[in-house]
Order: sequence, then C-alpha cells, then structure tokens
Amino acid sequence: MKKSLFSLLLLCIAIGIKAQISANGNWYNGSLVFTAKNMPGGRIVMNATAEGEEIEFALTPVQGKKDSYRVTDGPNGGFNIYEKIQTVRHRKQGGLDALCFYDSKGLLQAVMSNEREDDAVALNKSRWLSQVAGEYHGIDMDSEGILIIYGPDEKYHKGKLSINGQLVGYEIETFNGNVTGYIRINGTATMLDCAVETGSMWELVPTLDDLRLYETKANGDDTYFFDRKRNGMSFYLPWYDDENSDGRFAYANKVLLNDKRFRSFDKPTLRIMRNSILAHHGYQFKSSDLKEYFMDKVWYAPRATNDGINEELSLIEQLNIELIKAEEENPEHDNYIKQ
Repeated sequence: MKKSLFSLLLLCIAIGIKAQISANGNWYNGSLVFTAKNMPGGRIVMNATAEGEEIEFALTPVQGKKDSYRVTDGPNGGFNIYEKIQTVRHRKQGGLDALCFYDSKGLLQAVMSNEREDDAVALNKSRWLSQVAGEYHGIDMDSEGILIIYGPDEKYHKGKLSINGQLVGYEIETFNGNVTGYIRINGTATMLDCAVETGSMWELVPTLDDLRLYETKANGDDTYFFDRKRNGMSFYLPWYDDENSDGRFAYANKVLLNDKRFRSFDKPTLRIMRNSILAHHGYQFKSSDLKEYFMDKVWYAPRATNDGINEELSLIEQLNIELIKAEEENPEHDNYIKQ
C-alpha cells in the first residue's frame, strides 16, 4: 500500500511539473531552440543541436521550493552549456513563459522562452532585426542620407530597407545559424551621393546615438563573414528621435533580450539602456546625468512619484533589466567588447 502511494505521489509530481514547464512548443535561449522531455519524478531533459553536436541538460526540482530547479547533466552525455548555473526559476506572466538561469551571485545569466516557432535561425533574425530597426539620418556636405530598417512585424516591408525613399532588398547573413551583424544588399540605391550596389555586404554596428555601416570586401575566400574587411564605404547615421519616436532602446520594453547582443555596448550605454525601460513608465530619476539625458527626449514624461512603477513592469521588462544589470556587473565585459 505504501509503495502504491509513493508511486502515485511521483506521478502527481510529474504531472504537476509537466503543467508548469511545457513539453509542447519550443524553448528558445536566444540562439538555439530546445525541446523538453518530461521524465519520471518531475525531471525535465532539454535537448538541442548546434553544429552537429548534441546540447543537453536536465532540470531537477528543488525540494520545498516552488518553480525552482537545479541544472544537471543530461542522460545521453550531451554538452551541458549551463553547468555553472546555480538555480533555475520558472516564471510566467502576461503570455511570457520563461526559464531564468541564475549564477551563484543571484545574477540572471540566461533566459529561455517558450515559443511556437521551431526555427532557431528565423528567431535569431527576428530578434536581431527588432533591435536595429528604426529611422536613421545622416548629412554629408550637401547630401542627406535616410535609412529606414523595418522591424520583423512590418510584413509589407519584410526583407526590405528604405534608402533615401527607395526600397531595396537585403538578406541577413548568418553563420552556423547565428546572426553575424552583416547584411547583403539585393538592389541598387544612393546614400550620401554614394552608390550602394547589389551584392555588396555591409556590417551594421549600433551605438547609443547612431548606426554605423561598413562596406566589407572579401579577403580571399568569400565563404565566411570573418574573412571580410572594412575597406569600402562607411556611414555614421544618427538615430532619428522625433516626436513620433519611442526612443533609441524602446525595443527593450517589448522584446526579450535573451540573445544578449547588448553585450556589444559599453557599460555607460548599458546603464542608459537599462534605465530607458523605467523611463518609458515615467520613472523620475535622481541621478543628474540620467535626468538630463531623458528630459531631452520628447517621449519621456516623468511622474510626480515613482510609487507603483515596479508593479507595472512586464515580465519582459523585469528580465531585461536583470540581464542588462548582470552584464554591467560582469568583470569580463570590457574584454568582450574589445574583441
């Protein structure tokens, strides 16, 4: 009788965990799509494939702590990319179902979101595009250059750029499924009296104030993006922040930044990016530099009090603040951006 009750208890635990962490859909970590398999006792095994190698780890419930798990190696000997993670928390709010990976210091190091899409490349492209989309204006001598990059949700302009009002096709370059930050132009247009031609490949580098475009040339083998050099034209196009703009980092209030492409920004920019999330809720800043920066933005409307703002933050906003904060505290960050 005791054995039957024990088996029933294990079954209930397994069913409960299955309801919490879905084995349906796909778990996206900003680069790879994982599938989840529920195991006896509530253990969940996550699997993905990268460059032909099996990526695998398991989540084991922490006794006495709801929605809390520890990471262990998977049963098939696959590579565990989260072996240094201390705790995993399962969080759900407003349509976002997320697994949050914390290190021994309690800093958020990674997030997996439950997605319908099973194509990691498509998700990678969409995530990157949402972060570079916008309108950029540049002036050189007597010429003006206007570049508009459309977001992934603007279906009418999918796969198109607007260069001085002319729609031009482009392809996002990837390497082993990951976005490289390069695009290949499929059309001809003029930017600041310079011809942007079909087949040219451009590196896009976002900064706090502008988008930098570098034409690249093949250095022998044209197979890989890292075989190319910045030895063509270059443009520095400032972000166009007019009365219709939601701000340079408005995407951080809407898009989960689990791809961590923000690592390319220096720490002062990360600080502005993190506080921009709060600024969109009217947060009143005490620091003089932040107050001065955001008061200059037409979209910023400070409140009389900050009461209640934390409760208004969506789960996406909360997690993005944690991810950015963890990178600000990363002692290896400066070494990373020099690479």
